[in-house]
Amino acid sequence: MFEDQINQVLTRLAGLRVARDHLGSVTTMSVQELAALVDRLEQVAFRLERCEGQAYGGGCGGSPAARMLQRGTSVELVSASVQGFEALLKGPVQAYLALSRTIGGDVQTHASMVEKALLTQRQFLGLAAKSRQPDKHGLVTLLKPTSEQIQAIQDFREKNRTSKLFNHLSAISESIPALGWVTVAPAPAPYIKEMSDACQFYTNRVLVDYKEKDKTHVDWARSWLTVLSELQAFVKEHHLTGLVWNPRGGDATAAFAASGGAAPAAGGPPPPPPPPPADFMNNQAPAEDPRAALFRDLNKGEDISKGLKKVSSEQMTHKNPSLRAQAPAAPKGPAPQPPTRFGSRPSQEVTKPPR
Repeated sequence: MFEDQINQVLTRLAGLRVARDHLGSVTTMSVQELAALVDRLEQVAFRLERCEGQAYGGGCGGSPAARMLQRGTSVELVSASVQGFEALLKGPVQAYLALSRTIGGDVQTHASMVEKALLTQRQFLGLAAKSRQPDKHGLVTLLKPTSEQIQAIQDFREKNRTSKLFNHLSAISESIPALGWVTVAPAPAPYIKEMSDACQFYTNRVLVDYKEKDKTHVDWARSWLTVLSELQAFVKEHHLTGLVWNPRGGDATAAFAASGGAAPAAGGPPPPPPPPPADFMNNQAPAEDPRAALFRDLNKGEDISKGLKKVSSEQMTHKNPSLRAQAPAAPKGPAPQPPTRFGSRPSQEVTKPPR
């Protein structure tokens, strides 16, 4: 019975161009060994039938860790990197979220923002797994959603400095930039460790404050440190020297725009602002400020001397002593009147009585 089943599976594998050499003789196996062999061959045949002709021109993909997920009529290649990140989301992250919901309040609100940021990075990793590495401008566009989530998390802490759970919020806010490991090369894992160390000042406060009060807060602090530790381990395993892109993939920016992301903005400077509205009610030109005229003359530089009259040597006093002996010309026009003092009356001739 087992021989017939094995031969049927081998026939299916042969149709998939899989060699049946080196499988050994099935007549010398025990019943348990034959049952295990049938089960393994069934799994292999099932996977190969799904992979056949779907990736990289009929092969099963460039990475042995890749697997195929059937979603209706479309097939998505999920890399080992994405699988590892999903395991992080389903494990340590879920424990952190559950404890945050138990604590409630600002911690729960903050945790929902953290979850959104992690899901955003999951989408980014999925895009990187099937796309070529973009240029710097394209990378900034792809990372914009993650950057916005990180900024929102940090802003929430700043807006709630009076919160009783401020140490909790600070622990998250100080370490959430660890999601920026995707831009670090060639050693992103130590960067995550630095972010984890930065938040321990606040997690230690939580541990001290709630050690004898509420164990939930203690577990919460440890759960977040576990998330960071597992994220570091994930990066060491799948992106040791930096984020891995797919050299055979498609255009990352185009895929991002097609998935609903914002398309990259066209280059070029923004249009100039409109001119100020003209004052139609006042046609009289304003008087020029003397300081403006001074600065205008100074800006002329050497050209400022073009308007001066040339003086001959006969008109120069230091070369013609006779000019120095002459009296200066009297000023033309009436002499200026002395200023009138405020509060004084006009002077009148006073007639004194005879003695």
